[in-house]
Amino acid sequence: MRTTSPTLPFRQAGDFELRELIYEGPHTLVFRGCQSSLQRPVVVKLLKPHVKDRREWMERFRREARVCARLKHPHIVDVYALGEKEDYHYIAIEYIEGLSLKDLLQKAAPLPPGVALAITDQILQALAFVHQHHVIHRDVKPGNILLSSAGQAKLSDFGLAQIEAEPTVTQQGALIGTPAYMAPEQISGERLDGRTDLFSLGAVLYEMLSGRQAFGGENYSTCLYKIMNEQPSPLGELNQAIEENLAGYVETFLHKAPGERWPDAQAARARLQNLLREVQFDPAPGGVAEFIRPFLPESNAPKPSAALAEEISPTAKPAVPQLRRSALKRRFLWGGLAALLLGIGAVIAALNMAGEFSARPQQLPGAVSPAADSSTGDSLLAANHSPGAPGLSEDRGQENPAAPPEEEISNPAPRRAAREPQAADSLPGMTAVPQPPDSAAATPPSFATALSTQLNIEVEPWAKIVIDGQEADSHVTRRNFPLSPGKHTVAFLNPGFSPQVMQVDLAPGEEKSLRWSFLLDAGFLWVEARPWAEVFIDNKFHDTTPLNQPLVLSSGEHLLELKHPRLAAHREIITIRAGDTLRVQAVLNQP
Repeated sequence: MRTTSPTLPFRQAGDFELRELIYEGPHTLVFRGCQSSLQRPVVVKLLKPHVKDRREWMERFRREARVCARLKHPHIVDVYALGEKEDYHYIAIEYIEGLSLKDLLQKAAPLPPGVALAITDQILQALAFVHQHHVIHRDVKPGNILLSSAGQAKLSDFGLAQIEAEPTVTQQGALIGTPAYMAPEQISGERLDGRTDLFSLGAVLYEMLSGRQAFGGENYSTCLYKIMNEQPSPLGELNQAIEENLAGYVETFLHKAPGERWPDAQAARARLQNLLREVQFDPAPGGVAEFIRPFLPESNAPKPSAALAEEISPTAKPAVPQLRRSALKRRFLWGGLAALLLGIGAVIAALNMAGEFSARPQQLPGAVSPAADSSTGDSLLAANHSPGAPGLSEDRGQENPAAPPEEEISNPAPRRAAREPQAADSLPGMTAVPQPPDSAAATPPSFATALSTQLNIEVEPWAKIVIDGQEADSHVTRRNFPLSPGKHTVAFLNPGFSPQVMQVDLAPGEEKSLRWSFLLDAGFLWVEARPWAEVFIDNKFHDTTPLNQPLVLSSGEHLLELKHPRLAAHREIITIRAGDTLRVQAVLNQP
């Protein structure tokens, strides 16, 4: 099935007028709008018709509305209505003029202790109310904490919430949450309760006070390993303004064992009141409003709702005080000088190392950036969006530097970007790809201990293996890894599929095996484009036509984009079915 998504399917959905397309993703359309009867601004999100057959997406969409409908609270974003029109399901959400905590941290981190505690106090009130109603949010993070221009903090996006009385809609073993803010029990698959949200809020508070993520890392696996095995750097070392009492308060949120954390949000808030008195900060919203005022959009015109912080980032620049501007200028001058010196050094190094460049390992394919707020490409109420043309994401994945000059429109021979093999011997219609021989030298020294303790890994078609946050091998189909006894986090990374993370516990002298196949839920895509095109799947560059072999993709819906530097792009939603091959033919025309 293939469906071309429209930009404006209709003007009115129930009581809600759609006025401006803000974002279009593989599964959703987001509009700025107005509720006609009350003449108030709203944000309306549409779920595209092709998603209606996917039970999990539909249930999450309904769950967002159902949870928020019963959780009316000053510090929770309100959902006004859930409806359906012309095969589109829609949800109308409260419009908030302000910015997300994520946006604020990008501009002003670290925050003064009083401001950070006041924001935390408001979110603790929301969590106390949520937990009393037997709901666990499961995705507390800066992008889901919204700050109005009046200084009111609101918790948003309950699409991943767990309702105690209802069954889960998540696949068995799936990780739900955002990597850098997940609690250990979310990773290990243990029972969740309100203390799970408190751990995530503690990670947010740590970031507000230090300007650094408590469990940030360069890839998905590193974040999970740190959460399970490491303690974040002491706050006092990162920010001298943090007193010992405040640092200890934050540490209590971040204990690995739920029983060692604050027992509930009320207890955490009771202790917080004493800390606010110690730092002499009024927790009322006015104090927060005063601090964030320089970082709000300058214009008084309505701005996109912060409830969709990932999709609808305000494009206006914050009003920055003069002293801050001067400091920025100095940073740019020194930064430019440093960049020039580094560039000269890089050229010299490149001349000396040109022969060995091709032997270096590539960056982790498919790694999830822990700084990103969403671990799914098109979240229920927040999708990645870069400022640019209204309604279209400007994320291009990796750049392809090989596009031909403008006058060579018909030349079908752009240099093909390097990519990993995507097939194994058993795949229908595909040729075998020789695998590089295993090399003991490829194993990092930290893994080459306790040779009698061993982990045997088999993966199909192949994967980059990351063990305890370190790359163990860049291309594995079958490999034995000597490891030290104890618990280890193993991640399987393949650019065509979602990362798979497993926990393994090795006793001294024990030998265990881990097997994983990405192909159990995979299909194939052949693309033919005239004159030629760069192939993007879900905003990530995959190859350039003509293809030498089909692309291997996980089953389900994907956004296919075919791009040419001088021709109009071709965009459509495709459905990949496990074991089947889909063929797409397109002719690119003048814009």
